[in-house]
Amino acid sequence: MADGGSGGTCFHCGEDLPQRGVRHAALGGQLHAFCCAGCGAAAVLIRDAGLADYYVLREREAPRVDAAAERLSA
Repeated sequence: MADGGSGGTCFHCGEDLPQRGVRHAALGGQLHAFCCAGCGAAAVLIRDAGLADYYVLREREAPRVDAAAERLSA
């Protein structure tokens, strides 16, 4: 689900939420906000794989993928 931004940070990567296009997904019975479809999809994948403890046990937010990275240019 996408809607306007409300401030805050992405639950997955910790980046600031955009003014528009904020995604939301339910994890552990709570609705969380994501900065992009990629972070939302990663969180849903983690949840659906039964690995939701990742968010409890992690020491910091996951970094965003650099879409311009040379190794992704292929």
